[in-house]
Amino acid sequence: MGHDEYQRHDAKILTPSFIVLLALTLIGFFLIGVRFVKGIGAVTNMSDGYPWGIWITYDVATGTATDSSVALLLAIRVYPIGATARDLYRIRLIASAASLRRRAKRGG
Repeated sequence: MGHDEYQRHDAKILTPSFIVLLALTLIGFFLIGVRFVKGIGAVTNMSDGYPWGIWITYDVATGTATDSSVALLLAIRVYPIGATARDLYRIRLIASAASLRRRAKRGG
């Protein structure tokens, strides 16, 4: 069968998982529209009185993931080849906890 031949797709397109992902996509597009029309405060709940909103959650989650991933990569590079996955997970967990503690101390 070449690329020029027509092949009929008999599977259903509107599966339950497709509908869930489509709903999430439409909600996202709606929130993007609200953000552009009303500003970032309407979407994130940030203001002069309450400036953190959801930003602090996003910042801590991404910062911890980045810090722990860098620590894991360094551990893999420095550790001997015979290291087990359990050893590397332990290092990553410690790095994540240290990163969270450091971020909490400096306030974000």
